[in-house]
Amino acid sequence: MNKNNDFIELPAIVLPYDFKWFICFLEFSKGDRQLIDAIDYIRSMQDKIMTVELCKEEFINQIHNYEKENEELEEKGIVIGIQNHLLIVKYETYLNSIYSLLESFAKIVMHIYNKLNLAWNFHRQLEYFTKKNRDVDKEYTKALESLTWYDEVRRIRDESNHFLSGLIINYQEDTPGYLISLKSGRKDTPKKIEIADIVEHVTQIQKGLYQFFEDCGRLFLEKIDKDVRISRMCGITKRGFGCYKHQSYNEMINNQPGICHTYKADCPKADQCEARKNALKEAGH
Repeated sequence: MNKNNDFIELPAIVLPYDFKWFICFLEFSKGDRQLIDAIDYIRSMQDKIMTVELCKEEFINQIHNYEKENEELEEKGIVIGIQNHLLIVKYETYLNSIYSLLESFAKIVMHIYNKLNLAWNFHRQLEYFTKKNRDVDKEYTKALESLTWYDEVRRIRDESNHFLSGLIINYQEDTPGYLISLKSGRKDTPKKIEIADIVEHVTQIQKGLYQFFEDCGRLFLEKIDKDVRISRMCGITKRGFGCYKHQSYNEMINNQPGICHTYKADCPKADQCEARKNALKEAGH
């Protein structure tokens, strides 16, 4: 972000964390009519991506508190166990944030593949593409098949929300694990789920999630009209006035400026702005 006394210039595209191509798809899908309520879904997805990242950080920070409590246990022989309980809460909250993100994602998928009459539920969509209709979109099916951890996450989320929470168990020395008994009685449900190392579990889920959304971002960008211009904020004046331009994905990727939407505003970058020049030319000035 470039900043001076008169103007705050925003980056070309907001790319939080490791979801670059998927966020790019979300932004430019605003101009595609097949994605109903696009702006609402995009805002929600961006919020939930941030939530996943924040929940992961909260979980990682809690590991340190848990370890300190274990040290105190060794010294004193007894502790209240608050940090142990908080570790369970933050681990299960992280898994719930993953589930929530994928459920919102399923709504976007439903509109991307609007001719397939897909279910709104991510689990049912996954079964549709990977078990019932593998050839509908082989690239997307391949991306879904990479989510080898999803079924486990879904089961833990469902059980900890609707039945029993889990326990922290040290299956390995100095490494917190997790045990949950499953009580839903659903078909093919195991009696329990054991995670030997929850830190490694979260690390692998996060890595797989990043890759999944990057793959989907690249894939779904090919399914929208990349020549449709959308409104994009390029900066904010010191008086709080937002400056906008209309730009398509193809223009952005090819370093073409698009056309200024607020060219009549008192923008301190006006003399150097190619988008403003394009707007003036189009207006006959």
